[in-house]
Parts: sequence; C-alpha cells; structure tokens
Amino acid sequence: EMEDEINPEPGCSLETVVAPMMIYSDSTCLVNFGTAALWPAYIRFGLMSKHVWAIPSFFQSHHLAYFPVV
Repeated sequence: EMEDEINPEPGCSLETVVAPMMIYSDSTCLVNFGTAALWPAYIRFGLMSKHVWAIPSFFQSHHLAYFPVV
C-alpha cells in the first residue's frame, strides 16, 4: 500500500521499496553512585526478525545519538 504512494523518478528503472526504520531509547546509568545518566538513541531496520536483532553479534542496532539528562 505504501509502495503504491511513492512516485518513481521519470526514466528511472530502479525498483521502489519502503524500508521502515525503528528509533528507540532507554536510560543508561553512567556511574555506580550519583545521578549521571544519558539516554542513548538506537536505530534499526523495522523488518528484521526479533530473533535476529536480539543477538548482539549480528549488529542490527546502531547508536544514533546520546541525549543528556537535564
């Protein structure tokens, strides 16, 4: 359905695809004492199986940014 909404470039013979990206974040404690924390953001393809992206050695999730806690 979403692929039908994409208009290809005139004269282009390449196939049009939709690749969903998932961005997520969670809090990370930086030290064992105190309140220093960051919110790292990660990105991954949305069509990957949960069994694949849950295995760290497959490198399916990538750091995108770090958000400081204010």
